[in-house]
Amino acid sequence: QLAPTASVNATAGQVQRELASHTTEISKNMQSPRLPSAAAHRADHVHEQTAQQQASAMLGAIKGQGMTWLKNIKDRTTAMAQTVQSTYGGRGPDVSFVTSRLVIAPLAEGIPEALASQAEDAMRLSILEQARGQFAIYNLSQRRLRCDYSNRSSETPMPPLGSGITPTLNMLMSVCRNMALFLRQKATNFVVITGPEAQCVLMASVMLLYSGVVEKPLSAIELVCEKRNIPILPPSYHRQLDILRTIVSTDRENLRAMVHNRRVLLDSILISPTPTFNRSRTGCRPIVEIYSAGNKLWTTGKDYEELQSFELPESSKVDLNLGHVPVADDVQVSVLFLARINLLVFLFALFAPTWMDLRMSDLILSAVSL
Repeated sequence: QLAPTASVNATAGQVQRELASHTTEISKNMQSPRLPSAAAHRADHVHEQTAQQQASAMLGAIKGQGMTWLKNIKDRTTAMAQTVQSTYGGRGPDVSFVTSRLVIAPLAEGIPEALASQAEDAMRLSILEQARGQFAIYNLSQRRLRCDYSNRSSETPMPPLGSGITPTLNMLMSVCRNMALFLRQKATNFVVITGPEAQCVLMASVMLLYSGVVEKPLSAIELVCEKRNIPILPPSYHRQLDILRTIVSTDRENLRAMVHNRRVLLDSILISPTPTFNRSRTGCRPIVEIYSAGNKLWTTGKDYEELQSFELPESSKVDLNLGHVPVADDVQVSVLFLARINLLVFLFALFAPTWMDLRMSDLILSAVSL
């Protein structure tokens, strides 16, 4: 019985020794992690500081550039605002009393939208300070009025001066009739004409002729010129003033013989001698536009290369076949001589108003005083 027990004890001891030796080998094979040395700590700290410094420098540069950009934008915006304010806002309201009942208050077309309301309000306050009574304002501009005029404002836009289109006679007389009606209502009433300066001068001159204050177009322009420096009016504006003067100063019978309500056929346009408006000064390629009552009826406008060329000495005159264009009312024939670079416009208006639009009752002007 002792033998087996001793054998078992020996076996257990052998197993313990083997396990102990195996554990020792495993411990030797497994290397414990090394703790970082002081030098490694210092290197990592220096690298971290360098990275932080680089990041701070980059952010500082971006911030500095951004602030510089914002400062430049702010400075330029301030300078632009000061320039605009000094250009348009520093002039003050441009108001001229042609007579005690006829006022011109031009508003420049180039005023920025941000200052348009301010300029119009300054104009309105200036008019109220200089005059007493109610006024009706007539806007000849393409830009609508913004202030409140108690339903006494009239939007009557005229064609821009650079468009080559002349305001029709019927339109001018319609505005004059409306002005005269307002002036007759009360002795203290007065009218204000606003819009581009050239159109304001034209409308004021027309009203002076219509109401009988002056008898000649030149006298009307000179009366306006006494109050302000007027711009150079195109020939078509002077032509309309001449026509209106003829209507106002002509008696009923003679006027009835001059005007009619029948259409006129335009067959051709003859220009002699041939204008030399091309680059080589040897001829031209004219563009013709025909307007009747402000509406375009006919034009040769097309590609420049397709326009008919008239060259000297082969073409001593310009003969344009229109093909029987029927016209009535105010007739305007615009001939544009295009030289690719320069655009010289020669405008002339032909007069053919209808008798239906020129009622003699509208020409009784003695009740209107300006």
